[in-house]
Amino acid sequence: MKKWLEIQSDNLFLYVPFLMAAGAALYFSLSVEPNLFAPFITSVLLFIIACTSKVPKVIRALALFLFGLCYACAFTHIINTPQIKHDISNLTISGTVTSIDYTDDKIKLYLAVPAESIDAGDGTANIRISVKDNTIIPKIGNTVKINGGIFQPSPSYAPGTFDYARWTYFNNQTATGYAETLSKTTGHIACITDKDSVIAVSGGSKKEFLEQSLSPELEKVMENKEIYTSKENNEIALPITQNDNNNRRYNSQVIYPIISDGDVIGSVILLSKEQNTKMGDTELKVVQSAAGFLSSQMDI
Repeated sequence: MKKWLEIQSDNLFLYVPFLMAAGAALYFSLSVEPNLFAPFITSVLLFIIACTSKVPKVIRALALFLFGLCYACAFTHIINTPQIKHDISNLTISGTVTSIDYTDDKIKLYLAVPAESIDAGDGTANIRISVKDNTIIPKIGNTVKINGGIFQPSPSYAPGTFDYARWTYFNNQTATGYAETLSKTTGHIACITDKDSVIAVSGGSKKEFLEQSLSPELEKVMENKEIYTSKENNEIALPITQNDNNNRRYNSQVIYPIISDGDVIGSVILLSKEQNTKMGDTELKVVQSAAGFLSSQMDI
């Protein structure tokens, strides 16, 4: 065994990973970003010389060390995670939910947002947002709008401690933050009614709905305090206003009554004219929360 070790000690190939790792470790230990053009050229020249002629092992080792240093630098720049320049408060931004973390006390959403919307350059930035316990959690793939703030990831506070800023960079995470409010962008038409007419519209033509008298069918649903969810692609959609006709067809609907002191005072409605659209639990929770909030305001 001793003789075998003596023979292998002359085999530089065994030391390749250690020499390259040492070069990479040096790069990551630097406090400033170095100019690695000269080390890169030097490592390439030394490597060519080492392959074409007999040179001392120390020259070959130096070439591998410098190559590891340059490789770590190149890998860092290829990742190129967008970075924010400062903390941002009172932020309103829309993004797509890419992942949801339930492991800690607070639920965390991972969002993909336009980097330019948070002053982080071009492309797409990934941010992690902590949400309140009473927040209606969207599904992965949903587009949401948040009001809150984001922060730069914290660096290491002492040598040898965990560097969260470095971890987020190499995991393609631009910032962390919080959401005071979060709303799901449903892409549907939202209406609020009183007992007689539509009093607010979002996502649709106000001319079609606003201040239009309610249809007898909708009034009946409200009087019965029903929670109405239409089936996908209903042949006969529930008319919302008296002006609704066969040319205005809703492929999916959810209607939730607003009840105050036991009496119906209005309704919250989500509509969709898109084909193959189905109102699910998320949409039902959206209108339920809105109806509950409006009811509580009337009770004050």
